[in-house]
Order: sequence, then C-alpha cells, then structure tokens
Amino acid sequence: MKIFLSVIILFLTTTIAIGQTVIFLHHSTGSNVYNEGNVSDFINDYNTENGTDIQIQKRSYPNTPYPWQNYPYDYWNLWINNECNNNNSGIECLESIATSYDIIAWKHCFPGAGIKDGNAEGDISSSIKTLANYKLQYRALRDKMDELSDTHFVVWTLAPLHRLATNRQDATRAGEFVEWVKNQWLNEDGKDHQNIHIFDFFCIVAQTEENPDHGFQYALKYDFERSHDDSDSHPNTIANETAGPLFAQFIIDVALDLVLSTGLIDSRYEKLEAYPNPTSGPISIINENIQIQTKIVVYNSFGQKVLEKDSDVTELNISEFSEGIYYLIVGNKVLKVVKK
Repeated sequence: MKIFLSVIILFLTTTIAIGQTVIFLHHSTGSNVYNEGNVSDFINDYNTENGTDIQIQKRSYPNTPYPWQNYPYDYWNLWINNECNNNNSGIECLESIATSYDIIAWKHCFPGAGIKDGNAEGDISSSIKTLANYKLQYRALRDKMDELSDTHFVVWTLAPLHRLATNRQDATRAGEFVEWVKNQWLNEDGKDHQNIHIFDFFCIVAQTEENPDHGFQYALKYDFERSHDDSDSHPNTIANETAGPLFAQFIIDVALDLVLSTGLIDSRYEKLEAYPNPTSGPISIINENIQIQTKIVVYNSFGQKVLEKDSDVTELNISEFSEGIYYLIVGNKVLKVVKK
C-alpha cells in the first residue's frame, strides 16, 4: 500500500503571511454546502492552527436585476457579452470582482445539468442548455479568466439532478460535459491556464457507477437525496457535510499555491525534502542547507490532524495511515515558507 504525501513546509514569521481573499459566487446549492458543510469554520480553524489568513466570503450571484440563473450562458452573458454592471453586486463585472479578491469560486446550480440534445455546431449566444453551447461558452469564459492572470479561479463542475427530475439521456450528457471540463477544457488549446482550478463537485455527489442500486448513472446519489419521493435536487445535509470540508481544503490548497507563486520562499529551505514519495512509511525529512528545531504536523485530505511532533525529528513512520494524500507541515518561530 502506497501513501502519497503532499509536502507543505511552513515556517512561521511575522513578516510573511499567507493572506488570501476569496469570494464564492453561488445560489442555493452552494449556500447549503457552504453553511451545512461549515466551509468558513474549516478555513478559520486552519488559519488558527497554521498562522494563515485565508478569508472567504460568499455572495448570491447573479442576483437582481438578473434572473436567478447561473448556467454557462449566464456567466458568458454577464462577463463577456457585457450585461454586467459594477453598480450592482448582483451583476458585477468579473474584472471588478477580481480587483477585490485573490480567488474567485463560481458554480452552477442543478438545473444546469438538464442538458438537452442539440445542434452539434452550437451557438455561443444561446441560453439553450446543450453540450455544444456549453462548450463554446466555457471556452470564452476560459479566455476571459486567462486575461485576469493575477486572479485565481475555482470552477465547480455541475450539480447533478435528482433521478426524478431528469432522465438517463440528459444525465449522460451532464456526465459527458463534466468529463470534458475535467479532461479537455484546459488542455485542448495547448495553452497554460495555471490560474484556473476545477473543483469536482459533480463526482462527489453524483452517481458515478454505471448501474447503481437506485436510479441511474450521473443522477444525484440516492443517499444524498433530501427525499426519495419527490424531485427536489438540492443535496441533503449529509452531502453538504461531505462536500464542505473538501471544498474548504481545495480553497486552502489554491491559496497556498498562490503564496508559492509569489516567490517568497526563503532560499535556505528550497532543498527541504521528504522522501520517498509515494511511500508506505517511514518517510525522511531532509534539509541540506540548515539544521532547525522543528514542529511537524500531518493532516489528511479532510484537513484532520493525524500526527504532531515537537522535535528535530528527521524521520516519520506513517505506515499505519490509510492510503491517500497527506499534508506535512514543518515549522518554527523564525520564518514562514510554503513549499509544495
């Protein structure tokens, strides 16, 4: 059994702080994940334990005077077709939002997964939900985000529909679009899109197996339905409590990468390494340039602390950990450095 270890080396300082501002643009599904999934609390707890300053806010968007719709067409219509207006936060332009936040997360609500069959050529200015239209609109949105290269974007994959609110054909097209977003959208043009990050909400809450016990592939998971008897597609509390910490950790990871991209890494720690990686344990911690007294903390991918040591230890035995990705944090009271 191999354990993948993502190494984040943190050294505490009063002069370099990990401070990133985040705005989450959402409607009801996103609000439920944010609130019931305790996204803000998760990030605040992380800040307290690690000396970071990642600040997240949420906003219902788009909102009045725009219709309560947030599908690919609507973001295209607001941000690229110039239907936005900076005098109203409900329809604020993307460039304006980017002046206030380091990270912008945006998503679609579940009606966006009701993708119909349509013209293979597509029409970028059409509000009809088809694969071809979505792809044209997403390509234009990708180009817009590229222009704002100093801002990082977290794009949610679709929210699936309840099995009673969709059909096998529409759900299959929703799954196809999600796979295109994950595997082709940022690769098909041969360009670098390092400021765009995909949070795969769809595959957290959707039926991904081909023949589930209830319903069909790419509908909302049966266990995540609010009711098995009506078609309300809002994922239930269990789903939100599952997705919330994953989203919060994803935001933290993006924020840490932002700090890494600023070039603030102290050269004395550039050769600080942990190997072998992946490993089944033990793992060695090596710094060729300087000997330091360290505090070592290991977190799992849910942000839960699974190990902490206060010593100058150079080896950890993590053989008893379950298979997965872990975060190693090393720190003292002199410097703060992020190395991933």
